[in-house]
Amino acid sequence: MNFLKGTVSVTRMMAAKGIVTDEVYDALRKYKFESRDNEELNVGFVDFFDITNADFENPEMSRIDEFLVFGVRIDRIKIPSAVMSMKVKAASENFMEKHPELKYLPKAEKEQIRDRVRSQLLQKYDPVPSMCQVAMNVDSGEVLIATCGKNIVDGVVTFINSAMPYNRVAAVPPMKRYSEGSDTPVSEAARLLNQAQTDSVLEWSEANSTIWNDFFSWMLYQTFNTDSSYQTPRGPVIAFLDEKFVLSGRNSEGAQKIVVTGSQVDATEVRAAIAKGLSLESVRLFLKYDDGDSEAGVLLDDRWMHLKSARIPFVRPEQDPDADPIADQQASFLVRMGGINDVQNIVDSLVKEFLIVRANDDSWKAFSSEFCKWTREEA
Repeated sequence: MNFLKGTVSVTRMMAAKGIVTDEVYDALRKYKFESRDNEELNVGFVDFFDITNADFENPEMSRIDEFLVFGVRIDRIKIPSAVMSMKVKAASENFMEKHPELKYLPKAEKEQIRDRVRSQLLQKYDPVPSMCQVAMNVDSGEVLIATCGKNIVDGVVTFINSAMPYNRVAAVPPMKRYSEGSDTPVSEAARLLNQAQTDSVLEWSEANSTIWNDFFSWMLYQTFNTDSSYQTPRGPVIAFLDEKFVLSGRNSEGAQKIVVTGSQVDATEVRAAIAKGLSLESVRLFLKYDDGDSEAGVLLDDRWMHLKSARIPFVRPEQDPDADPIADQQASFLVRMGGINDVQNIVDSLVKEFLIVRANDDSWKAFSSEFCKWTREEA
């Protein structure tokens, strides 16, 4: 859950009303992490670079160029379920021995026993600390969270929204993001293809998953039938799918899910699964930059298109032994953000090219015909 690690997952969200820096600074001070004994869950803000530092007397130190950065520390005491069950069972049997007139353990007493046992066990186990880094772009209102784990993201977002209610953070489904803005061929195509009937975030995500299945199919065909060269905001890029393909769906054999891994020569297994009615729900995308040496890889899924398990080129700035270590950390962060932004812009560029094709009935019919033939070819 660290942007500076070799492999990083990034959840992309937005603050709908923009970022109000003063509210962020006030929240960092007010809701900073404080150690508490025997609490099953303890959450608070800490320094972006140091999980042990919750000093926000000068919160402006959390500003790095256009970013406001901080960590959300989550300390959780994990009681082994087997231990909990054993202790509850022993306490319940002890209670029944003292009350022979009862045939069954009353529900209210059972709940009280569980609460007492939990309280006792919380004193015996130490909390396990973890930190999730968050970067808020003051200029764009974009909020990046250094994980794609749903439970962690939900917890971090809930905490941020309770601490900074005006800076309310929410998910933006990819199709909604591409459909917003001025009337361009891309936004018009996205609006035309949108399958959601309401403004529900969940519906925008789920109803349009088939569009991303089609995007993965389009990229698969491009990978094995073209030179995979694209013009992107970063310049010429070779973009192709390889190493991991997750397919799912229902066919005559019932519900199925298949994972194909390893370097692919002709995607025989993937094509065979598609020919049987399965769809690509997750793929690993590789990007080779025009410098010839740099390569990025990222896992994409058909719901949110977040950057998962991203391997992004990262060259740490040369460190001067006499320089300020904080300045070195900030420089490394900005380089990393630049790399993440490059990958996101390239993915956006690929999607936009696809949306234009997908929204044109004649173009998509021609592609679908070729794709269907290809998936049924003998390897």
